[in-house]
Formats: sequence, structure tokens, C-alpha cells
Amino acid sequence: MTPLEPVVNALWIGRALGKIHAACLRSFLLAGHRVRLHCYDVPDNVPEGVEVFDASRLMPRERIVTYRSNGSPSLFSNLYRLKILEAGMGLYVDCDVYCLKPIPQAAYIFGYQTDTELNGAVLKLPSDSDMLCEALKMVDDPYFIAPWLGERKRRRYHWRKAIGLPIDISHYGWGMLGPCAMTYFAGRASVIDHASAIDVFYPVHYAQVSLLLDPGLSLADIVTPRTLCIHLCDNSLKERLGNRPIPAGSPLSQLLELSNLPAGG
Repeated sequence: MTPLEPVVNALWIGRALGKIHAACLRSFLLAGHRVRLHCYDVPDNVPEGVEVFDASRLMPRERIVTYRSNGSPSLFSNLYRLKILEAGMGLYVDCDVYCLKPIPQAAYIFGYQTDTELNGAVLKLPSDSDMLCEALKMVDDPYFIAPWLGERKRRRYHWRKAIGLPIDISHYGWGMLGPCAMTYFAGRASVIDHASAIDVFYPVHYAQVSLLLDPGLSLADIVTPRTLCIHLCDNSLKERLGNRPIPAGSPLSQLLELSNLPAGG
């Protein structure tokens, strides 16, 4: 029997975990994983049993960067997770990834979110792997020019850098240093064959999160026998929900109940 991943790492920036994030962290504990939450300030309502790790030990607080378009620190998480892997600390997961089954231990852990694109919300790479070494270039250069940009845009970025007016990575669009980067680096390092099928980690696409809120569906309707985790796509969920409560009986409410955090509580 394959042993499970011993440690699961996550990053949180903010004052308090949301109910969904707390449920997700707790789900990994319930699956038998040790959970380590990296943060600069300890948030409220960290689930009992979750270890807290000072994120400044890997990257100083001054390095936190957010998207210029919306102020989200998700951009920084794309970089910080690579430092977790470089330090050999084990598997990284986003705080909106819910664990349904224990994740078996492996050197490479990542998966497809579409037929052609990877996601790094669940990610593990060997600390000395070519893929990680290439990806770390994003961390070291605040004016990193993504090779997967279109040719015209790359030329403009290189020209701006050459004349001393580089474009900061905060100007990149959502996902450009996330799924786009993971797909590029995995292909370049010839390790894309390690990618899990869509249904293993990403059975619900971010454009289909309404399925998670449908009281006419059960959890069994949106997963397969191979599903280990569900990436809940918290930002898309927030847009869909607005100020409404999580619908009772929906797959999302079932997930919260599995973590002993009722949707209406």
C-alpha cells in the first residue's frame, strides 16, 4: 500500500480564514495528513491540529506582491509555493482545496484542470527538479518576462526592461503565473506525463462552480472514483454566491458538514 503524503502545506495572507478555507484545511487533517499553515500573521479560527509556520522564514514580508488589477495576494502564492518546494517541505495546496481521500506519496504531484492546461493548486516537485529550477526564476525576478507571452508582448516587455522601465509582475493577468506557468514549465522539463487526470484534483472547472451550489445535486454527482480533492475556486464561488448563504443540501454544504462546519453555522 502506497503511503500518504506526510505533510500538506498551505499559505494564508489575511486576518481570518473563511469558513470554506477552514473546512478545507480540516479536510486534510481528517484524511490523515499533517497540515502546516504558512502565514505572516496568525489568522483567526485556525482549525485545531493545524500547525502554524512563520512564512518570513522562506520569504520576507516585503516580498508580498498582489495583482495590480484587484489587489489579490493570489499572485504571491504562485511564488511562495515554489519556495516551499525548494525547501523540501512537502506537498503544497491552496486553501480552497478540499480533500476527499488521502493523497498518496509521490515525487511529482500536479494535475490537469482542462484537457490542455495544468493547475498548481495541488503541487509537489522534487527540490532539485528541472521544472522547479526553471519555475523559481519567477520568484527571483520581480520583472520576470514570461516566455509563454505572445511574441509582440514579449518584445515590448524586453524593450521596457532594456531601457530601465521594466514591467512589474503585478501587471500580469490572473493565472498567467499560475496555470499558464505550470503548463509551460512542465512541458519544458518533459514531466507533463506525471500530471493526474482532470477528475483527480479538478473535477469542477472554475467556470462551473454553480454545480457546487446546486441543491439538486449530491457530492457523488460531481466527483469520480478517482477524485482525491476538489479545488473549490473560492474567488469564483464568491462571485456566484454574493451575499447569499450556501444553499442547504448542495455539494458545498455537504463538504462543510463533512468537516463539522455546517453551512448555516
